[in-house]
Amino acid sequence: MIYDRNPIPARTLTPLTAAITERTVSGGESFRQGRVNIDLACQWQIPHGVDIGGSDLAAGDYADSKIRVSTQWVGVTTSVEF
Repeated sequence: MIYDRNPIPARTLTPLTAAITERTVSGGESFRQGRVNIDLACQWQIPHGVDIGGSDLAAGDYADSKIRVSTQWVGVTTSVEF
């Protein structure tokens, strides 16, 4: 598990810069059958939301809104040894 604070102040946050995830869980496993290797990995960025009260952006864009982000991914790689 990884924890890191949100690097973007809420007053300047936009949906395009919503890198606000703070907690990540990941895991993986490797399998070998003869000359074949299979690697499996997965990662889940636990849902996190930020309330934007006031906005420092031009014209107060995104003021009084909330942005919520969550990401999941799975990766599989294979290789064969010759």
